[in-house]
Amino acid sequence: MRTKDGLKWLFECTNGVRCEIIKNATSGIIYVCTSLFFVYICKTLIDIVTNSNNKDIIIYIILLIICIILQQAVSIYNSRLTCSTETQLRNNLQSKFFTHLMTDKNYQNIRVA
Repeated sequence: MRTKDGLKWLFECTNGVRCEIIKNATSGIIYVCTSLFFVYICKTLIDIVTNSNNKDIIIYIILLIICIILQQAVSIYNSRLTCSTETQLRNNLQSKFFTHLMTDKNYQNIRVA
């Protein structure tokens, strides 16, 4: 199987779940961005506490809480979307495989014998 044929097969198999796959990738990117922002906020809070920075600590504590909530929400959304997409794709592939077996003349000859 050539790469072009493999990509064509993959494109056909993902029919109906492509939008969910894009949503999953986007939510993964958002999760990574919020994680990096969390690291930045923690670093800034450490700088504030050690008197290396004169910024307002309350603002960064509120940002830290918002960031933690956002991380959890994106993680839950990503988990649900991953499970749903994986199940739908697996069912589609099993259905196509079963249909192919039932319509294949060679398989029908083996089954009868």
